[in-house]
Amino acid sequence: MPKMAASLTMAGFERFRFRKPTFSVCLHFKRHISSKIWRDGSTLPDFEVDLGRTTLKFSSGKLARFADGAAVAQLGDTSVLVTAVSQKQSTSQSFLPLTVDYRQKAAAAGRIPTNHLRRELGPTEKEILTSRVIDRSVRPLFPDGYSHSTQVMCNLLAVDGLNDPDVISINAASAALSVSDIPWNGPVAAVRVGIIGEDVVINPTRRELQKSSLNIILTGTTQRKVVMLEGEADRVPLHKVEQALSQGIKATQTIVAKITELREALGKPKRVYEPPKPAPAYVIEAVESFALNHIRDILYNDEHDKISRDQALKAAGEKVIANVKEAYPDEEESIIFACYQGFVKKVFRSLILDESRRCDGRGLSDLRDISCSVDLYKPLHGSALFQRGQTQVLCTVTFDSLDAAAKSDPVSVITGALKEKNFLLHYEFPPFATNETGRGGIGRRELGHGALAERGLKAVLPSESDFTTRLTSEVLESNGGQCHVYLYLSVPFLILVFFS
Repeated sequence: MPKMAASLTMAGFERFRFRKPTFSVCLHFKRHISSKIWRDGSTLPDFEVDLGRTTLKFSSGKLARFADGAAVAQLGDTSVLVTAVSQKQSTSQSFLPLTVDYRQKAAAAGRIPTNHLRRELGPTEKEILTSRVIDRSVRPLFPDGYSHSTQVMCNLLAVDGLNDPDVISINAASAALSVSDIPWNGPVAAVRVGIIGEDVVINPTRRELQKSSLNIILTGTTQRKVVMLEGEADRVPLHKVEQALSQGIKATQTIVAKITELREALGKPKRVYEPPKPAPAYVIEAVESFALNHIRDILYNDEHDKISRDQALKAAGEKVIANVKEAYPDEEESIIFACYQGFVKKVFRSLILDESRRCDGRGLSDLRDISCSVDLYKPLHGSALFQRGQTQVLCTVTFDSLDAAAKSDPVSVITGALKEKNFLLHYEFPPFATNETGRGGIGRRELGHGALAERGLKAVLPSESDFTTRLTSEVLESNGGQCHVYLYLSVPFLILVFFS
């Protein structure tokens, strides 16, 4: 009904009001309550952090008050609103169903979207990568066993073109979760660290970043503990990186203290939740008794490969569940299976730490067998197949004119993306690589891993190029860590780079 009223002209509203007097009273009541809350909220204090060259401001209780937690962080004239909402009922999932969405509206930059609809559509690559940075910064501090569906939404309110919103969004998310009633063991704080000349710079501007040989986002929590690192460097000496990280973690402590102060002043009491009940001791003992010999025989058998080992562990698990279920018919299979999975991890870990041995027979310093082949398909500009153990990656390279460069939308350019990018690395991890079925297409994970590899290779490419280079990296088999390789691709390299 309020949406209908909002679309009426004033004259139409008057006629509607006389026909529906009860609606007019209801509307007047809502306006009165809303204005009262706003007047109270406007008196809430801001919390400022002096970062030396700039000031980071936090506020809460003025916007999005129906959310479990909401906060605005501002650096310069760049402001981000973050809301946090978590369902009261837990899910049946064994992990935290957390979703982080960062959106940058064109209005925040004083622009109109350039697509034919002139409105924001799906998330851009810049938005997805920023969402992943925020996710990795806050996810580790949720308590174990918390399985309530949780959503953190980041809305760019304004951007000044100088201060990138990535770091601001992490700090705003930390503040929103801290003042909420959602169980969370924060706060965390984030800074961007650069090196210009010989000087370490905290939160450099976009113009300063162009001169920086280091660009790292560092998220830390209390007691100088690091939660998340992401960045790139142009062959910076290790001791300079250590110096930059030391100053970065020191800067986060000031922000952590201020968010703690914000929580104590405006935060809600944390809700009480029921973590999953631990399995009874007698079930754990029964699982370990039935499973020990089976698991050790499987993990000590060097002849197994990934597929046969997984199949053997699955078959052993079915036998263990059947035996324990027969002994304790009232126990749920899901609890027995969870105990079995935990015991497999325990034996596997003991094999490595106590005996310095891996399940395929290798020692801790032994590499898997590596093989490479190049120039696989003549029509391609370049191709290579990299095999390490049972992990296999096919790479191709294509060259084109500068007209084929990737062009970012205007808002992404203002928030830190390159206007045009003539080196592209696209990473794919199809489900068949692990003998599974699933949806095709590129997900957030693939975008993130591709961006990671792209940053690692960018520094060793020629600084100037008259063409666009697109590298594809498709995982065909996966057993353990993913690999990216850039070999024999007709490009002059300064250094050979591997990722594993």
